[in-house]
Amino acid sequence: MSTKEKPATQPSRKGKKAWRKNVDITQVEQTLEEIRSEERTIGGRLRDQSNEHLFVVDTVGDSKVKQKIKKLLRIDEILASRSKIPAVASRPSNLQKTGKRQASRAENARLEQMVHRKRHLHMTSDLGSSEAVKRAGTYDVWEAQEDSQEDSNDFLHPAKRRKIKAPETLKKKPATKVVSVHIPHPGASYNPTFEDHQKLLYIANEEEIHKEEELKKLQEKLPKYTDASTSELNPQDMIDRSLLGSGSEEEEGDAGMEGDEEKEHAEENQNHTVKNKSKNDNNGSIEKELSEREKRAIEKTKLAEEKAGMPLKKLGKYPVTKLPIDIQLHEELSDSLRTLKPEGNLFRDRIASLEERNIIEPRVPV
Repeated sequence: MSTKEKPATQPSRKGKKAWRKNVDITQVEQTLEEIRSEERTIGGRLRDQSNEHLFVVDTVGDSKVKQKIKKLLRIDEILASRSKIPAVASRPSNLQKTGKRQASRAENARLEQMVHRKRHLHMTSDLGSSEAVKRAGTYDVWEAQEDSQEDSNDFLHPAKRRKIKAPETLKKKPATKVVSVHIPHPGASYNPTFEDHQKLLYIANEEEIHKEEELKKLQEKLPKYTDASTSELNPQDMIDRSLLGSGSEEEEGDAGMEGDEEKEHAEENQNHTVKNKSKNDNNGSIEKELSEREKRAIEKTKLAEEKAGMPLKKLGKYPVTKLPIDIQLHEELSDSLRTLKPEGNLFRDRIASLEERNIIEPRVPV
């Protein structure tokens, strides 16, 4: 059932003041607001518009009817709702009254500048590229330059211009570029191939052998100390032992004369056998010498390659620290990245790279 609205209570209309005060004008305001909204949206009264303006016969149809229309944001609705009533001008303009507006001096200067710029661009485009642009890229810094003749002034014939002396460092080539990050060997991968892993193992083994040889050379240069047993003896005990040894030598002197001849024969036989062996071993010694020469040549090439990669100058008195090869044995290789054993140290690698590129000075722990 439709609910009936309760009629508005009629206030008292006893005097003229009550007539003006208590008169209900809501309907009039509603109609006026509807007229204003029609003027804002349509541009006039709805009943004054023609049928062609209000209605359109759709003969094609809309293919996007089934598509879901997205809801506009509130800010988009506010920006989209524009009134069709023209805005009230702040003051009447004089453009309609005066037919042509006179340009100011600044405007004339700006227009003349634009015309001059276009004319200048048109003139320079016909000239083509300059001689400096044509000769660009043909000059080589490191090419041997011919000695140019010294120019002399016309008004002072004997006086000649002094040639500017270039610094010596200008003739030297810059230091070779050292790579900031060295690419590791393929055998250092977490899942390397068998050949790459064996190659890296061979390189690491050669380095360890070289280190051991250097250590042996240093130990040979050190002085050899006596045994602990001789150092513990007193000087008197050592004298007694020397006396006992001299007495025993006198007793054995007679027996030694008889065995001298036998020793001479044995030495002759031994020398004869050594000569025969040396003839047979000549071929083996030659092969050893050739292999040693090949090893030395390989080491020289390696050193030359390392020096070519290093900068020309060295900072400080200590050499650049050479990092060991990070490698895992065949038993230590993991099947997945989860069980991978970390190797090396990134901080140590960065410090060594900075030392190689002469950014910081190499240091040794004290």
